[in-house]
Amino acid sequence: MNGEDSLDNWKQFQGTELGSLLGSIYGQNRPKISYPKPKVKQETVDRKGFIPGGARSDAADPRKATRRDVKVAVPKPTGRSAEQENIKPIDYIPKRKNLTMIQHDIDDIRMRQEHYRPAFVKPVAVDAEKDRLTQIFTFKGGKALPEELTMPVGEAPFEVQQRRKEMERLDTIRQKRGLMVVRSNSQKALSTNEQFAQHIQREIEERTQHLEEMRRIGIKPQQEKAMMRDLSLKVDELSRLHDHM
Repeated sequence: MNGEDSLDNWKQFQGTELGSLLGSIYGQNRPKISYPKPKVKQETVDRKGFIPGGARSDAADPRKATRRDVKVAVPKPTGRSAEQENIKPIDYIPKRKNLTMIQHDIDDIRMRQEHYRPAFVKPVAVDAEKDRLTQIFTFKGGKALPEELTMPVGEAPFEVQQRRKEMERLDTIRQKRGLMVVRSNSQKALSTNEQFAQHIQREIEERTQHLEEMRRIGIKPQQEKAMMRDLSLKVDELSRLHDHM
């Protein structure tokens, strides 16, 4: 069915209201319009690439003013050397190590074993931590019980042990440097508080001597105040310790 026959299909509805409506639309003879064909502009110039200067024939390329013809001497790849030519597939097979290489590997393994330091892992839910928590609940007070049923706040055993270890560590350093006379075993054994008092007394003497030396050399007022503040804290600590003895 062509286009003209499809336009007459409305005639089968003539005599009806729909036919009169379709007749008013399609019944009139509309004039045929001959539309002109679109004109295609033919280019007379064969454009092979970008034309600078607004595509004008007399324009010059502005990029030529900034370009420089620089010649770089690039080395050419040379052929393989005679030693590389003489390498055979069997040369890539690993050989047995000689005595020097074996001794070097053994020394490296021994050094790694002797200087190995495992990573520090914070202890969690171990007996030591449980005992430390028990001491905190016992000696550091609390609000779970009335005041008359709670033990007085004081120094926990684990704190005493930490102070003793720190004191022994500093005494060991002083002995190595010759700053302290080693006590003989014939002396009377001192209590814990007496050992702490003796240790703090040595620290006060050393800091006092250091402060005097710094004053002779020349020290800033801010540094002198800081050292005096540390020295006064040690004196207060020693006085509190003597009150408990």
